[in-house]
Amino acid sequence: MRTIKDYFFATRPWSFTMTVNSVVLGSILAVSEPGFNLIHLLFTVIGMVCVHGATNLLNDYYDEKYGADTPEAPGCRYRPHPVLTKLFTRRHLLVYSMVLYACSLGLGVYFIFIRGWPIIVLMALGGFCSIFYTAGPIRYKARALGEAAVFFLWGPLMVGGSYIIQSPDLRSLFKVVVISVIQGLWVLLVIYANNLKDLDFDKDKSIHTVANLLGKRKALILYVSFCALIFLLLGVEIALGYLHLVSLAALLTLPLVIKLILPLFRDKTIPVDFDPKTAQAGMFFGFLLNASIIVQFFLFSQAIMNGS
Repeated sequence: MRTIKDYFFATRPWSFTMTVNSVVLGSILAVSEPGFNLIHLLFTVIGMVCVHGATNLLNDYYDEKYGADTPEAPGCRYRPHPVLTKLFTRRHLLVYSMVLYACSLGLGVYFIFIRGWPIIVLMALGGFCSIFYTAGPIRYKARALGEAAVFFLWGPLMVGGSYIIQSPDLRSLFKVVVISVIQGLWVLLVIYANNLKDLDFDKDKSIHTVANLLGKRKALILYVSFCALIFLLLGVEIALGYLHLVSLAALLTLPLVIKLILPLFRDKTIPVDFDPKTAQAGMFFGFLLNASIIVQFFLFSQAIMNGS
């Protein structure tokens, strides 16, 4: 007998922090604009979390179907796989994912009525990327395109889409997309960390990822380069005025990142929980970045009130 807890954990809820950070980032960048609506923010979070959960379920469905998920797979050692543990059949996962997609679609239709055709385009792009991440015949995750896709999905698409839902005036959309690059890179880094951990296993299964195409040493150097790029972009965006100086608070994540990187070259092993630890660092970075933008809004609002 499956419980509510089983259904909840089958969607990998610990990964939803990435989605929440992306949606909140795009939404609060419109907080000073007339169209901002907290209910719309809540609906967007629910809709995107449903899509994320459905994507995770389809991922487990197809990876088990194609033999990529086995009891020996590194990713199946630290979390219970819903099919391998016999809690769910593949058919149950498929139906469950369709229910979550339907919930998201319902909210999407509501946003189409208030924001028009841009939402249709965003939903079509998001749906395609979500379904064919592991679904055949495209299955682009196995063609070394997973990182690029999640960067686009959780960066420009989700952050920009959340902004569009909040703001009828799109004059600041370019700025929002520029800021979204940092969040997209964090989610890319989580998927890349997962592929680093699975490097040898994926190669044996003929699954092509950026990590196993590069080889272990070059792949580790690229991971460090991505980490450095995130903090470099933070400084550049502050210097260009896209973000306020208070966003330097996100640098508090740096010790977590250094703690992740040092053992890679010292011990020459990749921890089995490397991707969730990367996700944890990204979660704190996203939280601090979002909090800094909210603080910036209230600081300027107070300054305007004092000046008047």
